[in-house]
Amino acid sequence: MNKTITISREYGSGGLATGMMLAKRLGIPLYDRKMVEMAAAEAGLSANVVDDKEEKCPGAFDYRAYLLNCGRPVADRVFFAQSDVIRKLAGQGPCVIVGRCADYVLRDHHECLNIFIHSPLELRVNRVAGRMGCNLEKAHEATTTADKNRAAYHWHYARTAWGRAANYHLSIDSSIGLDETVSMIMQLISLTDKK
Repeated sequence: MNKTITISREYGSGGLATGMMLAKRLGIPLYDRKMVEMAAAEAGLSANVVDDKEEKCPGAFDYRAYLLNCGRPVADRVFFAQSDVIRKLAGQGPCVIVGRCADYVLRDHHECLNIFIHSPLELRVNRVAGRMGCNLEKAHEATTTADKNRAAYHWHYARTAWGRAANYHLSIDSSIGLDETVSMIMQLISLTDKK
């Protein structure tokens, strides 16, 4: 297997867990939060600043921030630093990259499979409530807010619709089970490796 696999996911769909299971099964590295530190070093920013700005669109124009950050909003600097890190990681060999518009960043990378993980809102809200230890109302708000932020972030940088099936090699409903989701992705990898 000589591919980079990108996983975009709805909040609470189990996309990160799927990526972790997939990476373990394939014996390749997974990159998610680890890219925060790498991007911080790339952008010359603290990991805390990158963590705060990653996967967020730049807000309203802030002239002071513009001057302090070499003419580019911090969120943009973070995106471009993460993009450089993503390209470097993909160039080093097979890996799984979760989120961060990796599907768009690697759009010209010929050995790349782009996966989108989704599931019904009710299931995601229940999963988020269990993970966060909160009531369903708060979990619903967290889930819908995260999805809106991811969609806006993807549109801002990629100018494509986040979650639109045509933008991915496989769009899969993880309500079939995470093991089954991983198995379907493995089947796709097997099929594309034969080409």
